[in-house]
Amino acid sequence: MATINLTGEDFEKTVLKDGIVFVDFWAAWCGPCRIFGPIFEQASEKHPEITFAKVDTDAEQSLAGAAGISSIPTLMAFRDGILIYREAGALPGPQFDELIAAVQNVNMDEVRAEIEKDKKVYFGDDFNAEFLKGLQTKERKPVFAKKPTDVKPSKPLKSEKSLSPISGRNQRPDRNQLGR
Repeated sequence: MATINLTGEDFEKTVLKDGIVFVDFWAAWCGPCRIFGPIFEQASEKHPEITFAKVDTDAEQSLAGAAGISSIPTLMAFRDGILIYREAGALPGPQFDELIAAVQNVNMDEVRAEIEKDKKVYFGDDFNAEFLKGLQTKERKPVFAKKPTDVKPSKPLKSEKSLSPISGRNQRPDRNQLGR
């Protein structure tokens, strides 16, 4: 399968589908991009079961910005809708072949289990229900394991008395307090 060009309209649909998707963020003026381009194209011919897509960062500036692209070429690998690789820089052919094999051999059950574990650590056990409810109501508020107000230091801070109530910075003592 030859490479496909992605736009902001079809990016999400393409990377979230089942299977493996490699995305190359590139620009015509970029020397390393021009070197990596034929390597990427050859890999797409060798692996027709994998989707190989390209994003022209000049034509799709908003997509590149949303993806956090700050250097090109940047290569991303998605598997079953999960980003499992992201790195800037052109790869030589043999290294790209190794990367393709590594992505093919990733144990996705382990990846999904790790993601679920991280969700519980950062968002609490009720993450899925609250997150999905938020998506349905268009509310995007995080769910915390504990409310931030429930977390208090066991002892008052030593410097608590010397902090300015307005700025929170240390105040310089008054000359009268120095005993001079």
